[in-house]
Amino acid sequence: MPPSENFPAAASNPASEGRVRAEMIRLLFRSHFFVAVVNIVLALAVVGAMSGQFPGRWLTVWFIAIALIAGGRLQLALAFKRRQPGDADLPAWERAYVAGVAVNGVAWGTAGWLFLATPVPFPRIILIVIIAGLNSGAVQILAAVPASCALFIATTIFPLLGRIMLLPEQGHWILALATAAYGVFLYHTARLQHAELRRTYGLIHTNQDLVRTLAEAKAQAERANATKSNFLAAMSHEIRTPMNGVLGMLQLLADSPLNEEQKADVNTAYESANALLRLLNDILDLSKVESGKMDFESIPFAPARLIEEVVALMRPALAEKGLEIRVSLAPDLPPRVLGDPVRIKQILLNLTGNAVKFTLKGWVELAVTATAVGEERMEVEFRVRDTGIGMDLATQQILFQAFIQGDSSVNRRFGGTGLGLAISQRLVRQMGGEIKVTSVPGQGSDFSFRIVLPIAR
Repeated sequence: MPPSENFPAAASNPASEGRVRAEMIRLLFRSHFFVAVVNIVLALAVVGAMSGQFPGRWLTVWFIAIALIAGGRLQLALAFKRRQPGDADLPAWERAYVAGVAVNGVAWGTAGWLFLATPVPFPRIILIVIIAGLNSGAVQILAAVPASCALFIATTIFPLLGRIMLLPEQGHWILALATAAYGVFLYHTARLQHAELRRTYGLIHTNQDLVRTLAEAKAQAERANATKSNFLAAMSHEIRTPMNGVLGMLQLLADSPLNEEQKADVNTAYESANALLRLLNDILDLSKVESGKMDFESIPFAPARLIEEVVALMRPALAEKGLEIRVSLAPDLPPRVLGDPVRIKQILLNLTGNAVKFTLKGWVELAVTATAVGEERMEVEFRVRDTGIGMDLATQQILFQAFIQGDSSVNRRFGGTGLGLAISQRLVRQMGGEIKVTSVPGQGSDFSFRIVLPIAR
């Protein structure tokens, strides 16, 4: 399968193409030290193999030329590393690098033309293998800029090919054909490697752009969310004041002489206003939690006493539905811990209130256990269980989202806004815990959360 079918296009706009090309040019300069060392080592190998086959001055001059070229290319790469040129300056550095590649190729091509003339087979083999190996390595390094790779192949392979054609041995044309095929193969490989590099860098830049876009979108969403939370907090606070006035006036009206029909109307208005005030309080709490403005106290309180207060507040609702209340306190529960009793009570009231709301018969249980965490802290687990309607797994997965209830029938049958559990989960998370739920439709629900609290002395 062609590479174009395996990979998407490297870049889709001129700006991206420019960045990809800039990275490809920078890639040329990253193997400078290795290239210089390899050239000098292989040049020494050629000199050693040809020693005694050609005049020593030829070999010396050629080796000095290779060393000077390698040193010059190394200096160019070190200068590039020091200056770290910008994208606009890279074409000039590319031309300088390609010129160095061409000069180096000519030097090795000269070796192929001159030294392959030796009649001794073994030095010939060494020279051919070294030049072939140099070209194989060049494909990996120079493929980033195809012009440099093509230039190196041409300046090293063509002189070698010309000298092979002049060899007196029978069958030299077979070696010439293999050499020519090898050169074509190298160039084709370099083109494929270049295409892969372009696609790779194109994908890198595309991903970087996507990450930046997502980061900007996230920042905008967070700013919008903060604005929304601040607006809700301000509006909830401003509306609560007149609502308290409405409730007060309705209470006064209810205490005045009224007939039965008027009393029923006032009670309906009072309950509606009270429900609206609870909604405003929930919105205010949610906006405070989301904006990070919810303050938590760390004061001594008794967990057992806290459970008693929750039960006392829920007892009228329990009695109205004829539900049994069960309380289970672990014997090793510390008498006093440090924390925010108001917020913990708010969470427990939400969980217990839901348990009472969705339980038609049976019981509701509040349980508290504690596990020591070191000498000064306890991990306290609060659990609320019921024998209510329960819920399926799909409902459990969306349970803690704001304004979400199990389904529309739940809202119609039991009422509510779906804010209680969302607020409770956020409060528990800010205290370092997580509300967990297990439930089976028709068999009740089990809500629990654990928080670490210091022991009060």
